[in-house]
Amino acid sequence: WTAVRAAVLTNRPAKGFVLASNIVSSRTIPRGDLAAYLVTEVTSDQNYRRPISVTAG
Repeated sequence: WTAVRAAVLTNRPAKGFVLASNIVSSRTIPRGDLAAYLVTEVTSDQNYRRPISVTAG
C-alpha cells in the first residue's frame, strides 16, 4: 500500500512536475499531474508502505 495525500486539486493544465515527500503541504496540484503520479506509483515500490504528500512542482 501507499497512502497518497494530495494537495488541493485544481483544473489547471498539468505541468509535468510533482513534489512528493513525507511533509504535508497546503499547496495545490493540477488533477493531471496527480493522475500521472498515481499511475507511476502503481508500478513502483519506492514508497511501498509509506504515506506520501504530493503537490505541484
